[in-house]
Amino acid sequence: MSLGYIIRRVLAILPMGVMLFSASHVLRAETIGSFDTLTQRQVEQSYYYDWNRNLKFNSAVQRLFVRSKVAQPEWVRHGSGPSAPAQVVRQDSVNWILLNTCKIHECGNNNLYILFNPPTRETYGVAKLNRKVVWLGKPNATQKALLSKASGYQ
Repeated sequence: MSLGYIIRRVLAILPMGVMLFSASHVLRAETIGSFDTLTQRQVEQSYYYDWNRNLKFNSAVQRLFVRSKVAQPEWVRHGSGPSAPAQVVRQDSVNWILLNTCKIHECGNNNLYILFNPPTRETYGVAKLNRKVVWLGKPNATQKALLSKASGYQ
């Protein structure tokens, strides 16, 4: 077998592998239903896309943008961009969910970090939208510090 033959075979099956990987992510997608039954493990195995499919979370993010007088980008509304797994972050006695997402192929200039409190639906965020950093929801000093640490924005 020649090296050229092997490369052609690998390239021929590569799209199938990508499709299987993508399908496996969809199959593993968490269903974010009732917030009060979520375990820390479930949260940490979920992504922004999973949360965005929950109407209560999605509405809270929409209200956050409206309240902040910032147009919500389509990529945020759809929540289909890349993201890291969600994290549980404790502030005083509150467990916040820290989530992030970004615009596909433009993450460096278009990204979003959200702090979400499931029981109260309190939501704060920081975003870089078209290279401009925007704070959402007037986070207090501690919330701003959590978002700054996650995003690197001051």
